[in-house]
Amino acid sequence: MGEAAANRSACPLQGLTALVVEDHPDSRDALRQVLASAGAEVIEVEDGHRALQVLAATRIDVVLCDLRMPHVDGFEFMRRFRGGWPRTPAPVIAVTALGDGLAVLRETRAAGFDAHLAKPFDFDALIGAVARVTGRPSPAESTSPPRRASRRRR
Repeated sequence: MGEAAANRSACPLQGLTALVVEDHPDSRDALRQVLASAGAEVIEVEDGHRALQVLAATRIDVVLCDLRMPHVDGFEFMRRFRGGWPRTPAPVIAVTALGDGLAVLRETRAAGFDAHLAKPFDFDALIGAVARVTGRPSPAESTSPPRRASRRRR
């Protein structure tokens, strides 16, 4: 395996800037640690209003957003972000501890989220979801032999 391939598997999110939108400090810290350990640069904010300010001023590759937050929650953030945003919007992953997984999954899809992760999340699921929505190979794909293009789904 060449040096570039080894670096991709060790740091599959290298060069990616992630915005974590989470009001709970422990959850925000956990998300930051996992993303940073995979090579991402991480910006953290506490609510959707501040997230919109950061997105207006900074190039962000992916957003991980809690659904229940004070002031501007995840659903209101998505309404504002997807409605009339001047630039191509970054993919947004809902990260939530809300119960009834299937109902919440349907609600997040209807709101325009690109993916959904339930708390508590595991490392591989989080990195895999970020890789998937940003078009990067997941850590499992980067260490396995290349698949034929005709079989790969996007």
